[in-house]
Amino acid sequence: MSIFDSLFRKPSPDYDVGIAAFKKGDYALAAKHLRPFAEGGNAEAQFVMAEMYAGGLGVPQNMEISRELVVKAAKQWHAGAFFLLGISSLIEAPKEAYTLLYTSAALSTARGNPAAAEEPRRMLSELAKRLTGGEVAEAERAAREAISAAAKGGYPTLRPLI
Repeated sequence: MSIFDSLFRKPSPDYDVGIAAFKKGDYALAAKHLRPFAEGGNAEAQFVMAEMYAGGLGVPQNMEISRELVVKAAKQWHAGAFFLLGISSLIEAPKEAYTLLYTSAALSTARGNPAAAEEPRRMLSELAKRLTGGEVAEAERAAREAISAAAKGGYPTLRPLI
């Protein structure tokens, strides 16, 4: 099974209960059901729990735990995690932010969710104005190479991206 297949498998009814609770705003119930999946390595559960820790939703607010969970989800190629990491890099590391946002847009599109790619693409066009043409090309190449290796089951290092 590829890494992409593992991201979208529904692990169990408890997982579904957790996601439904999160969508309804019952964050304590969501945390109860999603925490074991996040701890077990489920990228979507990690991403949702990161949102909960960032906002103090059903769990104590903790930006450090939130960031750790976002990085774990990104290491499993979660498009939303790349988006959040890209946003957090905009000021201090614009070239890295471009690579992360490009990855988010490409993953969203490849997974059949082009609407999720709209915001990263909008940000890319603005960010490109702050970079040289060579920096943009280098960032896009790095993202394409990493995605290609992951699609082939290569699990490339995310060091240049995260």
